Amino acid sequence: MILDTAAPMALHRFKPESFKGAPGFYRVAQTVGGSWWLLDPQSRPVFAAALMEGDEQEPSELQAREWGFCARVRGKERREEAVSLSIPRVVTLHLSEGGPVIHSGGARLPDVFDPRWRHHAQERAQRGCAPWLEDPDIIGWRSDDSLDWAWSEPERRPTLLQLCLSLEPSHAAYHAAWEFVLALHEGSFERMAAAWQVPLTNKEMLRSWTQEERGIDSPGYQADHRLWSEQFIRRYCASVGTLLRDLVPAHLRFGPLSGKGPEPELLANHVTLAFDVRSVRWVPGATPVAESVDGPVWREGFTWATEKLYGPEPGPDDLPDATRVERMLRRGRMEFARLVQDRSTIGWTWAPSDEPLLAKAPFSSRLLRSDGTPAYEHTDQLTHLNVRAAERRDLLG
Repeated sequence: MILDTAAPMALHRFKPESFKGAPGFYRVAQTVGGSWWLLDPQSRPVFAAALMEGDEQEPSELQAREWGFCARVRGKERREEAVSLSIPRVVTLHLSEGGPVIHSGGARLPDVFDPRWRHHAQERAQRGCAPWLEDPDIIGWRSDDSLDWAWSEPERRPTLLQLCLSLEPSHAAYHAAWEFVLALHEGSFERMAAAWQVPLTNKEMLRSWTQEERGIDSPGYQADHRLWSEQFIRRYCASVGTLLRDLVPAHLRFGPLSGKGPEPELLANHVTLAFDVRSVRWVPGATPVAESVDGPVWREGFTWATEKLYGPEPGPDDLPDATRVERMLRRGRMEFARLVQDRSTIGWTWAPSDEPLLAKAPFSSRLLRSDGTPAYEHTDQLTHLNVRAAERRDLLG
């Protein structure tokens, strides 16, 4: 929602060096008190609440505005060349779909070492952005969603470095990974195996381990894995950040949204340097990212229709006879307060109802029922919270 007291004259509240974006379009900036805000084309501070475009039984624009939503996030690709953009949008470009990719184990990533991927990403971005380069209703362009970095896999499954070392030689990342890791060990496979404390004798043996999902997790390997992951992340961020800066200089650049797997902690700093806004999946009770990263964040997938909120038995702060619905809404209000109070958050998206886990849950995140009427258990509370969100956020300074 737009802050009622906001006006262009309020720009003196923001640090001059913190502005990102172009005047006349959506921008982000940090107040002297430390809070990040999204600024609309008229330079009014906005705490953005968005719905996912293309969600099942998508609410109308009028309904969305009545409930306090002021934006949409387009995550799924659209085949049509031209659609109405009368409501502000964040658009995902899916730069890593198609072209050379790494789909192995827990990794879902582009092969950033292959020049063909950079060419593919550029063509895809140009095709997606071309009709809207001067459109002030575009909040920004997100490079990707659902990237999985194979950073910390469960049950000792192989992580990114081991997966890249076990790719087919047709992958550029395979050759880059071997060149990288052997350089760390004076070009010696034997020195590498000794440092990793594993009885490996050749590359095929390592590939066999990977196919068996036998991961390496020794301290020596983890040190090399961290260095390789940082190299991978740095190359992705530098390539895509520069591409979007040159292609859409008037619009904000949103970093990639990771999938459900653990996200490398070192990803945040590189995305903050290469992009204007970080994309982060909302997690109930998660520590605000602002404590470690100085930059604006857009949080995806907020909802109280999650078992993590309605599932636990009544706690000391809950009424003993509270129903699951009552616990869900109360805990949802508490989580929303955390969202508003996080100085890094500039906007958020309500969780789409077609996500597999939510679709099977006892409580759906759908805002419309099957007969088209509002799901009042959500919309009443969302309306109340959204209306007050910008003013509550403004109190942080």
